[in-house]
Amino acid sequence: MRNVRLLFALAALVALAAIGGAVAALAGGGGDDDGVVRAKLQLERYRYPGTGQLELIVSLLDAKLNVPESNEGSTRVTLTCWDAEGAVLIKRLHEFPLLEEEGVPLPHLHEPMSTPRLNAIARCTIEGPGLDFESRA
Repeated sequence: MRNVRLLFALAALVALAAIGGAVAALAGGGGDDDGVVRAKLQLERYRYPGTGQLELIVSLLDAKLNVPESNEGSTRVTLTCWDAEGAVLIKRLHEFPLLEEEGVPLPHLHEPMSTPRLNAIARCTIEGPGLDFESRA
């Protein structure tokens, strides 16, 4: 009887540890010691077929981080893109979590942009209270 109780207690502890680890992994994702969630972004050009208008599509490569907890519950993030010399090309607020559209595999945002600006992008970040996502062009 004593071994059964010990075995049951041990199984319960293992289960709690596994649940705690999963919650920590989801909340922390790619977090650093400073508590900021870090991840890579993918930058893509897109031209609308009908209008020919260009836009930048910025996708989050780690889709499981596209949750409010990654951004400390905030519903806004800032997209900032720079050129190779460090000049800011665009700085704009976007909704968070990012868009998840049918037929598009990754969470993303759309940023209309002129050809010269799009050609000049060297890197972009998406930042919020608890996150810092980055990509280099």
